[in-house]
Amino acid sequence: MLKYLHSGAKKREQIAHDFGISERTLADDLKNLLDGFLFLENTMKISVLERKKNTYHSLIHPIFLALNTSEIYALTVGLKILCQDTVFQDTLNTIADKIYKQLSEYAKNMVDQHKHIKNVRFKDEDLRYISSNSLLRHRKLPFCYFLKEPISCEVTYTENNEMRTITGVMRLAQINNLVKLDRVIIETEEGQHEISINNISTIRKSRNNK
Repeated sequence: MLKYLHSGAKKREQIAHDFGISERTLADDLKNLLDGFLFLENTMKISVLERKKNTYHSLIHPIFLALNTSEIYALTVGLKILCQDTVFQDTLNTIADKIYKQLSEYAKNMVDQHKHIKNVRFKDEDLRYISSNSLLRHRKLPFCYFLKEPISCEVTYTENNEMRTITGVMRLAQINNLVKLDRVIIETEEGQHEISINNISTIRKSRNNK
């Protein structure tokens, strides 16, 4: 139901019809989803868009995978290594931590053998779901938020020892058809500007998007 409601807002009667259940039966499921519940060490909940119209929506798209130990290694240790110093570092580190949190003790011990590798550390404390909008408010460099769709953003960065600001749509940089994960392109009406992620201090929504 979380995945179903992630595809768009649905009314109570539509949800019941599509799942082949009565609205009375659906009421218990909706209450659990609205209150929030813990599953595989992740807290999940939906929201009511229009309470009087009984319209519901989910910002969460759950993905639970059946993995062998090679795949677990790739999605924990591998992710931590591959994303270092890239635009995906913050997001992929969080994904790796969420996968680690769900592992059996046997799998965790397998992963823990590789903690000697530089910057391979896993958070085992509570990992709560954070919506994209909340992430935007709490992180200075939400690269993936602006890379996932063409939303205009305001980027503050350093160039020639001067602080500058540019507004436009963010893209991944490419050189000779190779994606450069440590650089981004900001597309403006005047053209494109390439910036190293190490020179960027903040990224936020442009005023036109507020």
